[in-house]
Amino acid sequence: SYKNTSGSWVEIEKNWDYDVDQDSLSISESFTGVAGREYKIEVNGSVIKGGYAEPISKTATATCPRP
Repeated sequence: SYKNTSGSWVEIEKNWDYDVDQDSLSISESFTGVAGREYKIEVNGSVIKGGYAEPISKTATATCPRP
């Protein structure tokens, strides 16, 4: 998502392919950012082992640098 001029987050939904049987998840995304705009990624999911689901999440933000 990105923060618009009024300060609200605008969601850009993405669906990445993944293998549920892998030990790790690797995600890569490329885009052209707007100078000075703040961007955020939120990843939410769950890990299931032995019949128990453990929720996981990660959020990271960054501002595209000005030239």
